[in-house]
Amino acid sequence: MIIMNYNMLSVLLAFIIMELYNLRRLISNKESIKVLITYVVITASSLVIGLLLAAGRRPASPAEWIQWIFKMIGVVK
Repeated sequence: MIIMNYNMLSVLLAFIIMELYNLRRLISNKESIKVLITYVVITASSLVIGLLLAAGRRPASPAEWIQWIFKMIGVVK
């Protein structure tokens, strides 16, 4: 269990370093803010999903999210 956590930490660190390098290149090329936001959202979501799958936890499906939102606003009990 501890070895898996160190492996995940090292993968996370490598991922962050690569993303910062890519983000620096995007900023130096003066890309629009929409491109930067899209890039950050896609890479962050892929990182979260990858870490959840590696940890053995299945991410929630969109149907579960929709059901949770409907319960939160009171449409479904």
